[in-house]
Amino acid sequence: MNRSNRYAFVFLALSLTTACHTADAQPSARRPQANADSVRLAADLFFRAVADERWTAAAAMTDTTLMRFIVAQRLRWQPQTTRPELTLEDFLRDDPSKPRAVAESEFRRYRERAVLTDGDGISYEFAGVKSLLDLARLSTLEASARYLQAQDVREQVRESARRAGCADSAARSPANLRRIVGVALASDTVAYVLHEDGAPPDESDGLPHAEPMVMQLRLRGSRWTIIPGSGLLRSPSTVGMAVRCDPSHRPST
Repeated sequence: MNRSNRYAFVFLALSLTTACHTADAQPSARRPQANADSVRLAADLFFRAVADERWTAAAAMTDTTLMRFIVAQRLRWQPQTTRPELTLEDFLRDDPSKPRAVAESEFRRYRERAVLTDGDGISYEFAGVKSLLDLARLSTLEASARYLQAQDVREQVRESARRAGCADSAARSPANLRRIVGVALASDTVAYVLHEDGAPPDESDGLPHAEPMVMQLRLRGSRWTIIPGSGLLRSPSTVGMAVRCDPSHRPST
């Protein structure tokens, strides 16, 4: 069974389980907020904030308790020893007979492989954060906002463009509002939303469509909150991307 079918099976099982529980329960036993419409509304508001890059607003909808745990766990990691960044001269020094054009090509590939990492990779998890000390200084809301921002593909493209020396205009991409495929209530306080990229599918490239993703929400008091995680907005199959720009897209000096 492939991953898409597994998602569909799990989602169907949740839906059937929820339907059985609803049929057996008294109408008054379920909280007024615990229904599919309220879950869909909370998810839609979250995705709209993400599409508009209103990261603080999106962060305010996430579960702060779990976010504090994620930050605390990250701060417990021992800072990794960062190797000195290689230069073009290092590639030339490796083989004195190597043509400079070959060394430049190798150096360019090296830079592209490292495009989404910075030090121990903190900026890959928290946008704009360069060290554990910077992370420790952030409030939970600020850390949540950086955490969500780092998962957005537009931010990843812009960061890659900046590292490649491209102008900001070369890395602009339109905002796509994610499409909610379905909602399932696992209990009175836990719900799941199946969602996918809202961009129109490109049939011309012959590639398979991206698989839908699953987001968990929990009812805290009277509102649904989004459960943060590394796969909240970024698919587990997403790989680092490298951006190149031609001279016309480079900022003038």
